[in-house]
Amino acid sequence: DYIWFEIKGKTFTDHDGETKALLISRDISQRKKLQEKLLSINEKLEEKVQERTSELKETQERLIRQEKLAALGKLSGSVSHDLRNPLNVINSSIFFLKMKLADASEKIKKHLGIIENEVHAAKRIIEDLLDSARIEKPAFTKINANDIIKESLQAIEIPPGIKLKKTLCPSPCIAMADKVQMRRVLVNLIINAIDAMGESGTLEVHCRLVDAKRVVESNKKTIAIDISDTGHGIGDEVLPHIFEPLYTTKKKGLGLGLPIVQEIVERHGGEIKVFTNQQGTKFTVLIPSK
Repeated sequence: DYIWFEIKGKTFTDHDGETKALLISRDISQRKKLQEKLLSINEKLEEKVQERTSELKETQERLIRQEKLAALGKLSGSVSHDLRNPLNVINSSIFFLKMKLADASEKIKKHLGIIENEVHAAKRIIEDLLDSARIEKPAFTKINANDIIKESLQAIEIPPGIKLKKTLCPSPCIAMADKVQMRRVLVNLIINAIDAMGESGTLEVHCRLVDAKRVVESNKKTIAIDISDTGHGIGDEVLPHIFEPLYTTKKKGLGLGLPIVQEIVERHGGEIKVFTNQQGTKFTVLIPSK
């Protein structure tokens, strides 16, 4: 340890007219230690304040998202009920007209077919809206993340121009999770990755065990599932909004996929991270291991 001294000096003229100097020295080591301790405490307090502010912001954003999804769920149920009835009437009328106009011209039949197809399309939109806005309470069971990845990939038709690179966890990645919901998360992210690349590119799915103490207790590992694409990345103006309900840059879609994904992951005690640049995007799903 250093010993700190404070030295003060002053010159003066004595009664004989000679210039003298007066030096006063004192040990200030204790004061220095207290200052350093106070500085350290202030730095720690500042870190805690920033950490709590960040957590508060995340909590607030999560509550806002949950409220939006809950409101959307109620609205979807009401709207779907009101829309299904007239659509069913239109469908019945089309069926009746098809029977009555069996000998009609091809042009009339064509337009009846168009109406019928559009009714089915409208019904699918309603079903998608209901499915997207509905998140059940997770039914936790013991799952292997590797199995969920395999099942999710099997459920998706990957275009021939897209190369798949799959790296599974070398050891069993066991978690307590809702199998259906986690598959929904991965399917959504994989489809997004494919959409981002178009007809060609590389899709990477990588599962591993990592340390992520922010997600789980320090004595446990975390399952990390990376889903990467080689698209053009997410723009700076879009990135802050990707988890907001009803926000979308796609021509088709309701803007509910990523908000639902984030909600499911957080209900599993995990988190989702996104890394993006002009060479592509990577979403990382982190969930506690068993």
